[in-house]
Amino acid sequence: MYRFVDVFTRLLQSVHFDHRNVPRVQLDLGSSNTRLMVNSKKVFDQPTLVAFHPITGNVIAIGNNAQEMKGKTPPTVKITTPVRRGRILDEEAMQHFLTALLQMYLPHKGSVYPFFQMNIHVATSSFISQAEKETLRKVLRQLGYAKVVFTTEDRVAFAHLNSRRRMPNVSALVVIGGMTTEICFFNHGERVAQKVLPIGGEDFTKAVLRVLRKRYHCEVSWQSAEKVKKQIGRVAVEQNQFKQSVVRGRDVLTSLPTTVSVSFEKCEEEFMDLARDILTGIQELCQDVQPQIVAEAFESGIFLSGGGAMLEGLAEFLEHQLQTPVMLSSTASDDVIFGLCLIH
Repeated sequence: MYRFVDVFTRLLQSVHFDHRNVPRVQLDLGSSNTRLMVNSKKVFDQPTLVAFHPITGNVIAIGNNAQEMKGKTPPTVKITTPVRRGRILDEEAMQHFLTALLQMYLPHKGSVYPFFQMNIHVATSSFISQAEKETLRKVLRQLGYAKVVFTTEDRVAFAHLNSRRRMPNVSALVVIGGMTTEICFFNHGERVAQKVLPIGGEDFTKAVLRVLRKRYHCEVSWQSAEKVKKQIGRVAVEQNQFKQSVVRGRDVLTSLPTTVSVSFEKCEEEFMDLARDILTGIQELCQDVQPQIVAEAFESGIFLSGGGAMLEGLAEFLEHQLQTPVMLSSTASDDVIFGLCLIH
């Protein structure tokens, strides 16, 4: 036994191991997109999507590659997103996704890192349960991460915003993700109230799909609907410009290829309904919070973060309705993953 310890000690000395070289890993596990940082460098920012063989468990693709395979695979291949509305719905798919993703950035086999603790910080939605956290922890430990630290998305987004500009002592933050919206009030950096809505950027994409099918009798892929949303999607207090987007899909009546020109006016009602739902959520939380907290927070305005918050006109709509400044973060889609880097 002593001989083994001596040999092991000499081995470590020979490689001149420095614990500061252990990879620092942060994971933003979103419902729509997953972002991964390794040593303060973003190495992955793609859809939370995995394609695999259910029988063999072999992973074919993740992220953008899996997205491109949608609608083009045989029945033997399953393409799914393991996270919906901030909750883990498919544990098997989650394990396949994380394994394929993180193994690309684990140390090479035979390195000395496995003998030391590798840590990973994970941002999750407030919707996630303790049981789901334990499932994630188990998967990550199997991949070599001895310590797994969970933090909610709103907290790390606040941390990043506070690092870029000193946030007011009392502040309001709305984080609009792919499938959830988290509305929070903070007092001296501590969250004092929160409301989570099952609404996010993907709901606006689904609205485009509904409009295309109902009003244009046209079916398109998710990627095409996303493109239309980015080109003409907006929430407007006043409509000052005419926007159109040309998209190619399948006619639902003839099943033949068709090309349609989509105007913003056709999507406006659906988009406004979703924006009003977010507005209602903010107003409802204000009713449950102490008046002085709301008053002081609104003096400084509301801070807007998350990829879903980047929809054109949304900040202006909320500002007009709430009669307080609404400030969209310049790094809205990355506030969460950047905030994770600030956790030690």
